[in-house]
Amino acid sequence: MMPVVAPLALTAQTSPWSPLSAVAILLCTGLSYLIFKSTSGSTAEAGPVLGMDWPEVIGVASFGHLLGVGVILGLSSMGVL
Repeated sequence: MMPVVAPLALTAQTSPWSPLSAVAILLCTGLSYLIFKSTSGSTAEAGPVLGMDWPEVIGVASFGHLLGVGVILGLSSMGVL
């Protein structure tokens, strides 16, 4: 029977949090905002946050964080982070 802690030893090592990781998340969230603004058809600046409604803010921030996690995992696997 395999011990309970054995699967933990088989997981990949990830890089610890650093200020560079926060900068990557921030840049990716900004990029997702620019992507949203360039592709959305609405030109009205009526929303409460950066001209977006709250569902749009949540969606853009979520996409930015997912993009940032991918960037951080990719850079850490290359040894940059």
